[in-house]
Amino acid sequence: MAEWKPGQDILDFDAYLYKELELASIYVLGGQGERVVDILPRIPSMETTERVKQILQRIKDNFLKLSNWSIYNAHAFDCSGLGTVYFIQKKLIPGDTTADGLYEKYCTPIKKSELRDGDMVFQQGTKTVEVTDDKTGKKIKKQVKYMHHVGYYVGGGKVIEAKGRLYGVVESEYNTNNWGHAGRPKFWGEGPKPGKIVISRELYYKTDGKTLMHGDDVKALQIRLNELKYNCGSNDGIFGKNTDIAVRNYQSDNKLTVDGIAGKNTLTKLGFEWGGG
Repeated sequence: MAEWKPGQDILDFDAYLYKELELASIYVLGGQGERVVDILPRIPSMETTERVKQILQRIKDNFLKLSNWSIYNAHAFDCSGLGTVYFIQKKLIPGDTTADGLYEKYCTPIKKSELRDGDMVFQQGTKTVEVTDDKTGKKIKKQVKYMHHVGYYVGGGKVIEAKGRLYGVVESEYNTNNWGHAGRPKFWGEGPKPGKIVISRELYYKTDGKTLMHGDDVKALQIRLNELKYNCGSNDGIFGKNTDIAVRNYQSDNKLTVDGIAGKNTLTKLGFEWGGG
């Protein structure tokens, strides 16, 4: 069986998630992608006093630790909002929903061993609800299970999530978190159509100490460069120093701007289709 590859819809979603990761967007309960500067005055009415302190600490840490961080560029999400904002914009779902709603309404449960790019992962908890007893007709309290947190699997053992007030939007190893359930969204396509591989973001080597760029698009770039004898090392999907050197050598040999950025001109020359803006 041929290896499954994500379609353009999933690659575009990945690019959106990585953008919010790079912006160091924050977590706010009920956040739906508002700019931090716009939602800041409303946070005290959306969160408890202790949680407001945690959010403000995250904002303070971003200011101190990230030289280019801006409350004008970063956004605010809760865990489901990070996904639903995009899904609603793309008309994949009709309206906002919770992590439990994403799992129950829009996902087909899958085994964790079946995970692939574009799937969702969930943490399950319990809550007390009031229901009507079938026999007595009286209201009783009952413990029920539900999905209280969702993350978005981007391949390579990585998950991007709006983790919590002290963390914001982060990327983590799938195996380091208690993701007990997984689901495959019903609204994704089944993979790319035959033809050129589409890449929708600029790929480059990060030198500012942040997480290196990685993903199936980086892997596709490495495979192509290695085929052309520009040595990237292994096709591991991580844009490291070897890949940076290979891109620069290719650009130099092909009269392209030698900046190490695999953008529209470089990717097109390599035979990819550019899907970015």
